[in-house]
Amino acid sequence: MSKICFLIHNWSHTGGTERVSASIANGLSKQGFDVHLLSIWGDGSPSFPLVENIVGSQLVDSGQAGLFQKMGVYLKVRRYVKKHAITHLIIVESMVALIGLPALALSSCKTIVWEHFNYSIDLGRKTRSYARSLAAIMANHIVVLTNRDRDLWVQQGSVRPSKISVVSNPIPFDKVQESIIDRTENKTMIAVGRLTYQKGFDLLIESATPLLRKYPSWRLWIIGSGEDEHLLRSQIDRAGVGEQIQLIPNTSSISEYYRRASFLVMSSRFEGLPMVLLESLSYGLPILSFDCLTGPSEIVEHGVNGFLAEDGNIVDLRTNMERLISEEQLLASMGMQALKKSENFSIDKVLQQWRKILV
Repeated sequence: MSKICFLIHNWSHTGGTERVSASIANGLSKQGFDVHLLSIWGDGSPSFPLVENIVGSQLVDSGQAGLFQKMGVYLKVRRYVKKHAITHLIIVESMVALIGLPALALSSCKTIVWEHFNYSIDLGRKTRSYARSLAAIMANHIVVLTNRDRDLWVQQGSVRPSKISVVSNPIPFDKVQESIIDRTENKTMIAVGRLTYQKGFDLLIESATPLLRKYPSWRLWIIGSGEDEHLLRSQIDRAGVGEQIQLIPNTSSISEYYRRASFLVMSSRFEGLPMVLLESLSYGLPILSFDCLTGPSEIVEHGVNGFLAEDGNIVDLRTNMERLISEEQLLASMGMQALKKSENFSIDKVLQQWRKILV
């Protein structure tokens, strides 16, 4: 069976990329694969639980990221792969391809670049475009999260269709929730994510404010932490709806908020495949989201388990929000459809797709 190594920027980070990578690594290890986790920077300690058979290592300690050390990382990756007879190197996130692909040039080890964002977004780093071009040329295979992103790689990156696969992230919970409360009981909309420009919570507040004035018994909880907290608090104060909109710090008890919510709203300006939408499905939450370029349309079936509003259109978002607020029967039926949809993103189905790639 294949010997796999996940190469990642820093396993000690606590983001969605690290969480999903740990989930896939655990699943493959349980199925008999020999799995290694290799962190480029940091202390190499994963922030998410791993099964005991997984081997974890790091290449460069924190604070040792100078030019000389960076040049040495290429050799360290190549030596590690050779020493442990790794057959497949899974490069987690396209920027890491700038290290993983040159390091294994002319090696017999197969390289798989696992993209976690969408092709049109560089997140402020011009070298990301170069990294993707390098992946198109040098990688044995590329894995993306959505069909839309696959089309972008093929059309704009000139990647052969046979060289790229779509594998969604799995729902991060072991079991879909079986008992669903009355979604109209708490009259609460929730939004979850880091308080940044990407997540568009400023658009959400602007969209929701007139509705909250019209429906004073309803509330909006925005759960997360980040650099835009002060700006968002000021916006809420100016709108005069501070009693109905709450900013709740990032929490490890997010499941309690999913259980108590009526539906979830996602106002992101751009996404890859949003984990928050997958999490919402498993709790039977109807979803209302902007139809940004990649992500939501793979999860939300418009009019079935939620609504897709025109990308960036706060009036369209508000219109659909009011439908979920005012139509209790619709809210209940969409919740049941959300649970049904969650079955498409089970860890077993996702691992089955990975196994086909690792041959």
